[in-house]
Amino acid sequence: MSLPRTTVAGDASVSGVGLFTARPATATIRPADDGLHFRRTDLPGSPVIPIRIDNAVELPGLPPGMQARNTTLAAPGAHGMPGAFMATTEHILSALAAAGITDALIDVDGPEIPIADGSARPFAEAIAAAGRRPFAESYDRPRLARAITVTAGPASITATPHDLPTCRLEYRLDYGPGAALAAQSAAIELGENGAPARYLHEVAPARTYCLAAEARAMRAMGLFGHITTREMLVIGDDGRPVDQEWRLPDEPARHKLLDLIGDLYLAGPLPRATIIAHRSGHAMNQAMAREIVRARLH
Repeated sequence: MSLPRTTVAGDASVSGVGLFTARPATATIRPADDGLHFRRTDLPGSPVIPIRIDNAVELPGLPPGMQARNTTLAAPGAHGMPGAFMATTEHILSALAAAGITDALIDVDGPEIPIADGSARPFAEAIAAAGRRPFAESYDRPRLARAITVTAGPASITATPHDLPTCRLEYRLDYGPGAALAAQSAAIELGENGAPARYLHEVAPARTYCLAAEARAMRAMGLFGHITTREMLVIGDDGRPVDQEWRLPDEPARHKLLDLIGDLYLAGPLPRATIIAHRSGHAMNQAMAREIVRARLH
């Protein structure tokens, strides 16, 4: 089944500050016809960063282990990242994937995509308001030559090929016995045009979160001083949000699903497959994206 290449019909903008850099920025998704790219409009020459897995790097300046908490891309030839990088790309890419947007130029006047409310909803709503414009050209959702599994300790992601013209993704969250946050799961199926309506209501509103112990540790590292518990979802030792309420049932699993979609979009159009992630994070999601590229049938 052929799928239409699609761009946005008009500009779609979201403004705010970066979660890690605390820098203000506006991200504007613009119509394009040559794939997906970020453009750093605040840097001399406005360097362009192609959105693909081989441009994924670690965000500089973070304490050890913190790089795995987001997905950063760097311009080709600038993987030492003197400046030509784009941090925290996963939420905007997730919204683009779910809307079926295959081509866009995303202008950003800062080093990091705005965190907004911690979810993908502002991006999904902006894309919906701008509208979609399909091209005459189409493509087939890629097939995988084989099943793929990546693992690290108790975490894993498995991609199993199927004959349907869809990609089904599921995230299974489990912090183990006695954890404050109960085991939970969330799933979505992306079809010919993604799944914009279902995604907007069931996945996009889910916010990035951390456990209370993680929040205390990150504050001790000097991180996130510009954000309070009313702006970032922190899960207390009782398993409830601090100073907030859940937006969705199983919101943490839904946010992990949101991240999974965005990270895997670095491999290009999501494949005809069932993809099940268990306890994975950005680093493992990126590892699966690399494996999908290797296993894709053209």
